[in-house]
Amino acid sequence: MKVFSSLSLLLFAGVASAQYKCSCTGANTNPVTNNCCGGGNGITFPDGSQHRGVVLNSGESCQYSGLGQFNKDQFTSSFGACCDSTGGTKNGAQCS
Repeated sequence: MKVFSSLSLLLFAGVASAQYKCSCTGANTNPVTNNCCGGGNGITFPDGSQHRGVVLNSGESCQYSGLGQFNKDQFTSSFGACCDSTGGTKNGAQCS
């Protein structure tokens, strides 16, 4: 039972501390990535919550930490929606 409890705690801790770096795709996207990352309320996730990230490398990418309830596809879709609406063109996003 102790092994199971410890293993469950480790798995949960790994999920809860998920970390993703996202950026808008296309030409001249640093200002758009920067705006989606730290501007306003951040990006809107599938559950309606809004989260801001930390801008890295002068807007080249945006880092999110501690949002383990969302998977990589949800990050990419949510960040991409901001890139599309903020950048004026359909650029999308890339998260890793």
